[in-house]
Amino acid sequence: MSNCKGCSQKGLGDTVSSIINTVSRGKIKECGGCKKRKQWLNENVSYAKVGKILEDLRNRQMSKGITNG
Repeated sequence: MSNCKGCSQKGLGDTVSSIINTVSRGKIKECGGCKKRKQWLNENVSYAKVGKILEDLRNRQMSKGITNG
């Protein structure tokens, strides 16, 4: 469950790729290694997984009466 509704980025790999593309103004193209890094990061640091972890943490805090603010 991602907080980014309609967002095309699946995970950290897409974010890193986007940053490299922006900073290099598109001059650095993805090679095979870049694509593997992007895929690995997306699988291991996916925004859906992070969103689920944060949601579970919030639920545990609420059940214990812990609130932010």
